[in-house]
Order: sequence, then C-alpha cells, then structure tokens
Amino acid sequence: MDNSFIAKCIAAALLCTAALSTLAEKPGRGAMAKLDADGDKLISFDEFQMGGQRAESMLERADQDGDGAVTMAELEAARESFKQEREAEMKARRAEHEERMATRFADMDTDGDGAVTPLEAKQHAFSQMDADNDGFISQKEFRKARKNHRKMRPHHQPGEH
Repeated sequence: MDNSFIAKCIAAALLCTAALSTLAEKPGRGAMAKLDADGDKLISFDEFQMGGQRAESMLERADQDGDGAVTMAELEAARESFKQEREAEMKARRAEHEERMATRFADMDTDGDGAVTPLEAKQHAFSQMDADNDGFISQKEFRKARKNHRKMRPHHQPGEH
C-alpha cells in the first residue's frame, strides 16, 4: 500500500482524534452546552475547540521545526516517535510483570528447589488469606481475599464468580 496514503490516513485520524477528544474531556449530556458559549444550541466555529490542551500538545509535539504547522514528514516522524515510546512502555511493563511473577514464584517455592508443588501453592494461598496467622481463614479474611482477587482480575465483571 502507498506510504503517503497511509500517512494521510494517520494525519486525518490524528486530527479527528484531537477534535473528538473535546467530547471525551467533557463527558456527559452537558458536553455540547460547555462548547456552546452563547447558549444558542449551536456550536459556531469560534466556539469549537479541538480537544483542548491534549490536542495542542499533540500538534506542538509533532511540529519539529516550531513553525506552527505540521508537515506530513513531521507527522510521520511523530508517529514513529510515538510508536517507539509505546514499545518502550510495553517493554517496561513486561519487565515489571516478569519481576512480579518471579517474586511470587520465589515466595511459593518454600523449599527453594526451583519448582512449586501443589502443596507449596496451597500453603502460599492459605497464608495469604490467613491475615492474622492463626491457622484459620475467617469469613472476614475470606471476603477480603475474594475482593482483592477480583481487583487483580481486569476481565472480571460484577456478578461474575
């Protein structure tokens, strides 16, 4: 596919995103009213705002030469920069996740043999729930553990068990 066509699509998407982010920044039924400064239930060109500071920041960031306008080359460079930043963020998140997993694994591997048995996993789970270390899980401890477990599951929906 033609790279200039892709770049033009990206430019259009960037500008549309900037324009539509006005509504995202001002959610609810009053979003139009917030833009409609004179209260005539119409948004004039002068009243229209392109996404506020977020849109301005995106455009300023893309404007590498500081001339107040964004060329296709600047937009492509900004897109590449954004892509690299996202990749770096994802790499950092993966590293954090791997570190947490290694810590959890080490916590469960009570005998330090590099393997977690079902008994070790059960002991770890029990000790995490038994907050007062009395050897029993009370109803309060059980409810708290369930609540904490649900918070850690981003795909959980209310009412799901």
